[in-house]
Amino acid sequence: MVEPSKELQLVFDKSIKDARKLQHEYVTLEHLLFAMMCSENFFNLIKGYGADVEFLKTNLEHYLKNNLEEIKVESIKHKPKKTQAVERCLNRAFTQTLFAGRSEIDLSDVLLSIMSEKKSHACYYAEKAGISK
Repeated sequence: MVEPSKELQLVFDKSIKDARKLQHEYVTLEHLLFAMMCSENFFNLIKGYGADVEFLKTNLEHYLKNNLEEIKVESIKHKPKKTQAVERCLNRAFTQTLFAGRSEIDLSDVLLSIMSEKKSHACYYAEKAGISK
């Protein structure tokens, strides 16, 4: 059975908390990638590959705080829903893990999957930071 790693579960929980705090109706790829960049281990791993992780984290944070007015809701008590892009991304990560014969979906699986979402700001900022498949 393929399950999310503990680290992925923590990251996903953080992305939901961040979306709720910003009063966003949805959890987007940008929420997910920002939460991933807040994971110290993953941040250092990506930095080790030469990516400009500070640029990525700063731009994602700015985007989340300033560019998503259309998904704001009044109530703080709502539970943000995953967008179709997030669903697709997680399904792709699940499939990658399954075909690799592993039992845990890691953050790296999710990042590779985000890089396939070419029309997203998450992919755009990741590429600008020097991240590629």
